[in-house]
Amino acid sequence: MGLLIDTGVLIRIERSVAVPLDFSPWERYGDAPISVVTASELLVGVHRAVPESRRIRRSASVEAILAALPVPDITLEVARIHAELAATLPICLRRRDGRLYKNNAS
Repeated sequence: MGLLIDTGVLIRIERSVAVPLDFSPWERYGDAPISVVTASELLVGVHRAVPESRRIRRSASVEAILAALPVPDITLEVARIHAELAATLPICLRRRDGRLYKNNAS
């Protein structure tokens, strides 16, 4: 089983001071790809960046990430498997008071 890197991890790395991507602690899980949704979210960040100098830096950073990390193809078959797995997971929501609300009913 592999890992899927979330957008938040990559944003945190971008915001920190020159911290290189180091996924060596998780090598035993295989490749560490990003989803096509993560790729899109990163690219949205490029388009929204202001001023132009930030947009240029962010674009270079995002393009380096996209070149370095695999982005698996998401097919309808993959979506069906995901939906089946997701439907079996319990739903956990955080209430406004901070406590967890768990709904295991279907």
